[in-house]
Parts: sequence; structure tokens; C-alpha cells
Amino acid sequence: MNSLKGRVVLVGAGPGDPGLITVRGKEAIQHADVIVFDHLVANELVDLAPASARRVYVGKKAGKHTLTQDRINELLVEEARKGNAVIRLKGGDPFIFGRGGEECLFLREHDVEFSVVPGISAAAAVPAYAGIPVTCRDISTAFVAVTGHEHASKEQATVNWEEFARISGTLIIFMGVIRIRDITSELIKYGRSPQTPVAVIRWGTYVWQKTFTGELGRIADEVERLHLRPPALIVVGEVVRLREQLNWFESRPLFGRSIAVPRARSQPSRLAALLAEKGARVIEIPAARHEPMRLPDRLGEIVRDIDTYDWLLFSGANGVDFFFDTLHEKGRDTRCLARCRIAALGDDTVAVLKTHGIGADFAPTRFCSSSVIEELAGQFPLDGARILLIGDRQAPQGLMRELQNMRTNVELLLISDEREKEEDFPLEYPESGRNGRRFDLVAFSCSSTVVNFIQRMGGDETRRIREESVFASIGARTTRKLNEYGFAPDIEAEKPDLTVFTETITAFFTDDAEKD
Repeated sequence: MNSLKGRVVLVGAGPGDPGLITVRGKEAIQHADVIVFDHLVANELVDLAPASARRVYVGKKAGKHTLTQDRINELLVEEARKGNAVIRLKGGDPFIFGRGGEECLFLREHDVEFSVVPGISAAAAVPAYAGIPVTCRDISTAFVAVTGHEHASKEQATVNWEEFARISGTLIIFMGVIRIRDITSELIKYGRSPQTPVAVIRWGTYVWQKTFTGELGRIADEVERLHLRPPALIVVGEVVRLREQLNWFESRPLFGRSIAVPRARSQPSRLAALLAEKGARVIEIPAARHEPMRLPDRLGEIVRDIDTYDWLLFSGANGVDFFFDTLHEKGRDTRCLARCRIAALGDDTVAVLKTHGIGADFAPTRFCSSSVIEELAGQFPLDGARILLIGDRQAPQGLMRELQNMRTNVELLLISDEREKEEDFPLEYPESGRNGRRFDLVAFSCSSTVVNFIQRMGGDETRRIREESVFASIGARTTRKLNEYGFAPDIEAEKPDLTVFTETITAFFTDDAEKD
């Protein structure tokens, strides 16, 4: 991937779910100088590009184009000629209804080197996520994909619906939901049975995917009744009947639930990933941006003498990256920590340490200050130990007091300050939770997420959200922080563990569904 300078790489982003990007596609994005991306490309994929990369949105919606196709072509040439590694990130596969061929021809005409990284097409992925195999022995051994955006009955139509009506396999129609009445009428006119099963899949592979089924002769009525709009894929054929048995994606226990996960740090949380695996639509609420404080000159001395400490205790995930960045800036690496033991509070903190190649020697199972130190002292001798407590302003002062009571030599290193970053969190979402709620549940995974959420939303908005949403707490410490702000959680995990917390949330909604 080091040879991308001055080249354009067309990368297929897949059908929507960011987890469906190919390995090579991910590698290309990570080496981008400029990333030019379409509508419906997942933000998670754009975020794979280096922070220094220029991001250019060129998305097209029906009747609204950010840039014309001609201008997009010119932009690719301009950026490549500057010597940039240009990643053209396109939904699905670049060469399947994506105008990738046109872009490559333009690049060839202008002597710009290019390559193509294929992507998973919606033609296969979206039906699969709806529980519909496009082929299945004894039912359908062929499929055809076609666009349906042009008027089906116009004289100069490029799509011959008479031919497609006569195929015995599965028909997959892109961009056809607006013209569905014309399309179904043409298919029936040329011989397709009005009883042929049809599926209309909106937002395929996204966690808010919705699938509607019916018969060819009636599906247009249903689409119009429900006011279904793009993006949607239409599947016509007997394989649609298999959905009743194979619907795996929309059957997950948290599918359709909108869950807010306030972050304790700027990076995505592990809790969000666990909830998404259960089918939830997770909306991460970013923490306020953490910026380095003006640290005392003693920082250099601390880093220089870091190998004289017996323990480094990280009270939260925010401090980990900053600490290791500072360590490297001072010309040291993780070898200097060989004699130090590492303690980490919270699963996120443990996970971030692992990204630096460090495993925690101690991670408490309970999180109130007295319990943490009691558990630590029960496993390791602390009398006279030299301990560096690393944290931000959310670091509990109780830890300092408890450690001092244990006759340790403890020093607190504050590593960050909180600054608001308003622009990174959209307050409105196109798809809300069930029953029109903004969030079905807000999941607080530590006490700092309570503070971050309330600071981000404001007191009035938090109270409004509380009236219509479930509040979930990972444990007693987080519950106490909620109580300080006048809120009581509806559910609390028996153990402050992210996996247990996820199962607690899942059980709550499962029980709720059974009551309904």
C-alpha cells in the first residue's frame, strides 16, 4: 500500500454495514491522503482514514447532487496529479451500478494510474441480511440484477422488462421503489404471476433495516400505503418464501432498539460493539474532547523515573493514550515499565492498554474506591509501595485517600482537561427508536459517562430523554453518580462488567417483549 501516491484507488465500501468492508479496502483507506466518498458510505469507514487525510463528500441523493459526475471525475484527476493517494470510496461494488467504470475511463484518458478494490454488492448482501438466498437449489439457480429508476413504460427504455419477466430465477431490482407500480405492472403484463413473492428491503444491512413482503400484484399498494422511500432493494422470486425460516438478522434480541451509549473517551466503546452484536442501533454520544493540560515541569521527571514506581494505576481510559504518547515523546518505550505493575479501572481502560501491548496486572470487579483498594490490597502487598495514579478530573479523589490510608506513597498525575466539541454529535437522527422515541435506552458504563452525557445534552434535555427512555447503569458507583444528578436507573447490572451489562439490557427488553 506504500505505492498509492499519485494514484486513485476505487474501493467498494460494501452495502452499508461497515463490517462488510474487505481487508484490502480497509488497508487502502488507512493510507489515504484524500478520501472522496459517496452518500450511504458508513462514517466508520471514512474514519479509518488518517486524521490528516482530506475528506471530500460527493454524495448523490434523488434530485440532489453535491457535485456533478463530471466534477467528481475532474477532482480525482486533480488530486492524483498533486501526488496524493486518492481513495474513491463507493457504496457496494464500484463496477455494479456505481459509475466506477466511467470514472476509470476518465482516469485512463487523462493518464492517471488507478486500481480497483471490489466490494460486496447489495445484490447478494441485502437479501442475505433479510434471510433471502438469491439462489437455492430446486428453487432458483440463477439471478439477474437490474436498475429500476427509469420509467418502465417509456419508449426508449434501456431495461427490457419483457425479457426479465420471463426468467425463471430471482430478479433483484436496484433503485426501483419509486417506480414499483410501473415495474410490477410490466412484469405481470409480460407473464409473471401476480402471486409471485416479493420483498422490499429498506436500509439493507444497517441495524435499522426493515423488510416488507407481499405478492407481485399487491406489493405496490403496500409500498404506497407505507410511503416507503429509498434506499430500498426489491427481490422478486420464489426464494422470498424462505425468509420466514432464514430471517436471522432482524430476529436478534435487540433488533430495532435505539440505544444511546455515552462515551467515557473519544474512541468508540466496547459496549457499543457488544450491543450492536445483539442487533441494537447504537448511537454513541461522544465525550467532551480531551486536551492536554499544562502539566508541571515535574512530568519530565516522572517519565524519566517511571521505572522507580511499583504501580501505575489508570483510573480511566482517557489517560492511557496520553500517558504513552508522552512516554514516547520523552524517548522512552514500554520496556521501562518492566518492573511496574499496572492496575486499570474499567473494561475500556483494560482494552486501551492492550492496544499499547500492555496487560493489566489488576482490574477490580467492584468500582467504589474502598472496594478497589481493598481488592488490590488483598492480592498484592501495598505497604510503602510507590504508586502513580493517572487520571483526569473525573478521577475519584476517594482513590487517593484510600491509598494514603494504606500507607502507600501515592502521587496523582492529572493528564487532561475537558473541552467541549459541539460539532461532532448530531442531535437529530433520521430513524428514532420504537414508538417514536429518540432513544429506547441510555446505557451508562461508568460514572464519567453520566457526567459526559448530562454535560453534552444539558439538564432540560436529559430530563426529557429520561421521561421516555430507560436508564441503565453498569453498577453501584455509576448509579450513585446518576442519583447525584437526580436520576434513578431502571436497571443495574449485578456485576460491573460490560458483558454482564449487555446481557442485563438484553434480558430487560426480552422480558418486556414477552409481557407485550
